[in-house]
Amino acid sequence: MNRDSGLITQFTEDQPSNVVTFCDRLRCKAPIAPGEKRHYITGYNSEEGKFVCDKWNEAGASISESQVQDIRRDVNAGRKKGAPLSVRQVTAIGNIDGSAGHPQFMLPPLQSHSGGFMLPPPPSQPHVSVPTTWRYTGFSQQPTLNQPAYPPQMYGYSSAHSQYRANRQLWGSRAYQSVLEDFITVKYKVLREVPGKDKGVLVRNLVEGNPNIKADATPLSLRVSGIKTMEAKIFSALEGFPINWDRIVLREITNSVDLSREPPHVPYFYARCLTGKPRGKDGAPTFKKPTKPFELGLYIDFDQWEGIERYLTQKEIDKEARTQDSQSRFTEPDNEPQTLSAPNSNYRLSSASFENTFRSMYSRATSTTPPPSKRRAIPAYQSPNRDQLRDALAEGGSSLSLLSGQDRVEFFPISYRPLNELIAAVGEDKFQGFTCDLGKAAQGSIVMERDNYLGIGTFKTAHPAYLTLMHLTSEGLGTKPNEAVAVKRMYVRRAKATSTDPDGWVVARLTPADEYRKILMEANILQWAVSLMTFTFSFIDHFIQKSLHPPPFNIPDIRFVHAAVAIVHEQPSGRTASTKSTICRSYLVEELIDEKLDGFHKFIHNGNTVSALSDSKDESLHEMADFLSFTQHVQYYKTAGMVYLSDLQGTLERLTDPQIMTSPSIGDGIDLFGDGNVPAAFAAFPAEHACNKFCAWFKLPQPDANNAGA
Repeated sequence: MNRDSGLITQFTEDQPSNVVTFCDRLRCKAPIAPGEKRHYITGYNSEEGKFVCDKWNEAGASISESQVQDIRRDVNAGRKKGAPLSVRQVTAIGNIDGSAGHPQFMLPPLQSHSGGFMLPPPPSQPHVSVPTTWRYTGFSQQPTLNQPAYPPQMYGYSSAHSQYRANRQLWGSRAYQSVLEDFITVKYKVLREVPGKDKGVLVRNLVEGNPNIKADATPLSLRVSGIKTMEAKIFSALEGFPINWDRIVLREITNSVDLSREPPHVPYFYARCLTGKPRGKDGAPTFKKPTKPFELGLYIDFDQWEGIERYLTQKEIDKEARTQDSQSRFTEPDNEPQTLSAPNSNYRLSSASFENTFRSMYSRATSTTPPPSKRRAIPAYQSPNRDQLRDALAEGGSSLSLLSGQDRVEFFPISYRPLNELIAAVGEDKFQGFTCDLGKAAQGSIVMERDNYLGIGTFKTAHPAYLTLMHLTSEGLGTKPNEAVAVKRMYVRRAKATSTDPDGWVVARLTPADEYRKILMEANILQWAVSLMTFTFSFIDHFIQKSLHPPPFNIPDIRFVHAAVAIVHEQPSGRTASTKSTICRSYLVEELIDEKLDGFHKFIHNGNTVSALSDSKDESLHEMADFLSFTQHVQYYKTAGMVYLSDLQGTLERLTDPQIMTSPSIGDGIDLFGDGNVPAAFAAFPAEHACNKFCAWFKLPQPDANNAGA
């Protein structure tokens, strides 16, 4: 090919000249006046392109403007989202001189014996131009003396031709790949084939939907997704039977189309998800997700299903044999029953082997032994206690009416924090009280008997309830579902005089904001109370370890109840929904103290330090009251007269609803730890406290504002 030959690019456009130029073709060199068209021609390999005149361009069969517009339209249509995947191909134009291939693949002329040139004779094999990367390094056959030596690429066939089918499938699959982010829902079902019927029978209710299937999924990818979705369910339902997945057929249930007969790399459902052009608009079809899922069935062939039934039947026989053996119904109890192992690839059991297995398994049973009864075990007859039955009917028939509401709650446990940690938080500029940390929140539900009261205190009402957390905890509240708890709510007394009670009142609830604030204060008091009581027991253990002899009395093992804050939210509405709080109710949830079983006692009031059990004759209760009075003395003494716990009440093992009493000198007149912190009671503590045997053995000095130690 001559040096001035070139290729006309398929995207060549007319370029008007602004100045006088000349045609770059060596044989032309015609001037191109300003305003006349000039055409750009690409060169081979690293050769530079050329600008040629209009005359040479027409002679070289250039692309017309209408052809360029057609190419642009096809390319732009293929780029639109939702366009059909099969866009018309755009092919390049051949060489201008009409040659069929690259110059290096053209046959060179051969020189004859007479000195002239002649065309070479055709080769014995077809003439195929092969890319350079597929060439042989040697001849496919040895040339003779009278036959010219053709270049190796002229024979054309190589080992690469055997890969034609694989490469065609590879590039065919890539041609249909897309970057779509649209998904459809496919419902997979496992069915077994029934001879003579198109539709199969559902196997053990094996149905599973997958909403994350790409809209352009191919039959091959749909099959892979179906097996991945249903494999574990099939294995469990068929009790470990080794399915031959190569024999599983994937069909569309609605029309029984076998997807294995469809093009494996062409999207199967995508065309059904495209909507037509909008009215009055010239737009491409757009994707619209179907409202109903597509249904595909994994069909188990009839022969394989027969093997599955034999396998499951044999497992039932083996299970029955083991049951009879455990009940000593065999005449040869020393012989162990046959065990069943999972079948290998040859899963089908012949009828002869099945009958032999059945006979050998039951030949050991005596003919006179009846089969085990399938009747349910019935307990022995016992006449019920009529008084207990009456109470059970009365309580059971009315209990549902007490469950007046179920709330979904956010659950925030009140965790223990050491006293030193609370003190150190001051220097670190951290909050020293309880907060509802969303990072530690749990989700759950509370069923509360709102019309039933466990008790009504000065500031709170207590109700029986049942707590269930979505994720059970290992300690504290929420370790089991439907755990019986006490739910406490804040209230205020509203006067409501009646003819029989002129000083009557009713329970009135606070606003959601005030209730939430006061519940947080109650949780804060309980957290500080746990820290102070734990500090007190640390002092006791430390003192006993340093002593030469143990104390002549037992140290009670008592603690505060496990507790948490539960928040109930509501869906905001209206114009202020974005700024309005969603909290509608706040609860303090505690361990339930059953007064009937455990008893409930007020040991020490918060108004004074005198024992509240003056009328009781129970020595164990007085012992506990003395010990709790001693803990007040320890706290007052070791905190230099700044704080102690009061309003101590509960059982001999658990306390609840404490109050923290602080010195009036702390806080600069700010109310600390709620309304129960009475300054007058704190000031009277040194004079009112009566030391007991605990105070004496632990060598605590008489409390005085001047001798509070560290």
